[in-house]
Amino acid sequence: MPAALSALRPRLFYGIFAAAALALSLRLTFPSEAVRERLIYEAGARGLEVEVKSVHPHSLLGVSMDGVALTDASGLKVPVEHVEAKLEVLPLLLGRRVVKVKAEVYDGTIEGSAALFSAERRWAFSAEGVNLSRALPIRRALSMDLSGAASGSLDLTLPGGSLEKASGTVELRVLRAALGGGQVPIPPLPGTLTLPPIALGTASASAKVEGGRVTIDKLETRGGDVELTGEGIAAVLQPRLEYAPLAGQARVRPAPSLWQKPAAAALRPVLETALPRAPDGSYRFQLSGTLGHPQLRPLPAGAPGASSPPPPPPPPPPGGSD
Repeated sequence: MPAALSALRPRLFYGIFAAAALALSLRLTFPSEAVRERLIYEAGARGLEVEVKSVHPHSLLGVSMDGVALTDASGLKVPVEHVEAKLEVLPLLLGRRVVKVKAEVYDGTIEGSAALFSAERRWAFSAEGVNLSRALPIRRALSMDLSGAASGSLDLTLPGGSLEKASGTVELRVLRAALGGGQVPIPPLPGTLTLPPIALGTASASAKVEGGRVTIDKLETRGGDVELTGEGIAAVLQPRLEYAPLAGQARVRPAPSLWQKPAAAALRPVLETALPRAPDGSYRFQLSGTLGHPQLRPLPAGAPGASSPPPPPPPPPPGGSD
């Protein structure tokens, strides 16, 4: 036995030396500029501009990048402080391309994997501690300032890479959620209603996605100035989420703390006079429009819950999709 081990030692040594030499040579000869140029080319083919401050090798089949910024055709820029991406070795040996990604964005972390080896691509990602007050794309989609620390998960299958045919699940939780206030049209009130900043407390949501249709099973906020509950809310995914049509109902119950704010106290008599109110002090609304331009219509306090499907997608916005 010792003799057999002695015979194997040189082979093990040369094997380890060869692997170390290969890893060192890959790191020393890593084509940083070629990778940067390829990223710029691929992003440009999709109507995006990409800036990369630095590119480095990461593990055996990966890269890491610092100072990344993506800009779409409308000029919206998404900064990514650091991102790591690598091909998984075991799936690659089986002829499957699976990319594992970890990114630091908006003070939080997003990580997961994307399976690219078949016509049905799968995205599985989780997020932790994303600062929504810095997330300009989300604020633009909602047409209102939003703050809080978001965490959650996403698991989607995209036939042919098409978002409009996606299926899967989405989970979201936001701590210290708050709305920055803004103009909201609420018929039958004339014009728009100016909402003050509103603390939402902890917001949580879960949704199922099937054939590009998002059905929200749970949407609620607790511990803030208002309690918000969604009922039968659904949306149809679009390449530009701002134009995703919405349908459903929402129940809003102001907490006593809201009326103690001077900006909100002035709205109390207006709301109580113009809108029907349930015995528990809540208001119910029919939700329609799009994600970026929602419309609210007051409902009678005893109206049944809605289960109607969302309206058909609106025509594409001027200038086409991003």
